[in-house]
Amino acid sequence: MADSRMTCFRAIGLIPRAALRFSSDTEAPRAGFILVTRGSPASDDPEVFDVAEFFVLRRYRRFGVGRRAAILIWDRFPGRWIVRVSEGNRGAVPFWRNVIAEYTNAGAIEHERPGSPNNWRVFTFQSQESRCSQ
Repeated sequence: MADSRMTCFRAIGLIPRAALRFSSDTEAPRAGFILVTRGSPASDDPEVFDVAEFFVLRRYRRFGVGRRAAILIWDRFPGRWIVRVSEGNRGAVPFWRNVIAEYTNAGAIEHERPGSPNNWRVFTFQSQESRCSQ
């Protein structure tokens, strides 16, 4: 389970297409993954970073694991970001809204985008150089 040693995630592997598997420390099993792409269906900017997939194993949820992983990836890749969340994923919308607001000091832009079967919540913001010691 998560513990107080998780001050910053260590990337287990950064592989092509910017997929990041993450763990809380060097001895722990993988806790989840993030798939990041350049370009987004929600933007005409081919350089924007997009969180295409994000998954945290159930046993690591509600311990700050997802929050720390998101911050790691944003710090690791400074630039313009888009996070798209299906409004059908009721737990994910408040998670992303809170984590992004915390990270950006409420500086993100949020809007709704039509989708099928559910609309999307789209968050746009700028990340900075790493704030986390690796």
